[in-house]
Amino acid sequence: MKKCRGQLAAFAAALAAGLCVALTGCETTSADEVVVTISPEEATLTAANPSVTLTASGGWNYSWGCDENYGKLNKYSGSSVVYTGKVFGSNIVQSVKVTIQNFTNSTAKASAEAKITQK
Repeated sequence: MKKCRGQLAAFAAALAAGLCVALTGCETTSADEVVVTISPEEATLTAANPSVTLTASGGWNYSWGCDENYGKLNKYSGSSVVYTGKVFGSNIVQSVKVTIQNFTNSTAKASAEAKITQK
């Protein structure tokens, strides 16, 4: 029985060492290096052209939001959304914000805003 436990322990150690070696060659991104952006950063909407597609990059698991008194989003998660304005004719400026869900690292830029003007 002792011999089996010793072999099992040696196997586990070798497996762990092999896994460690396999992982050390992988590139990783530190949470401090995360910078979320939105494209386009600004858009002007009119009654004739009331919508814009916004795309987030630089992160994962995105959550979107805006003041729904002035416009609406077609969905609230994913890497891209369509924002459709509701109020035109008074130069309303609206921010649409994207954030990485459940992200708590305070040194990274885990959110971004797009400026939407409705004319």
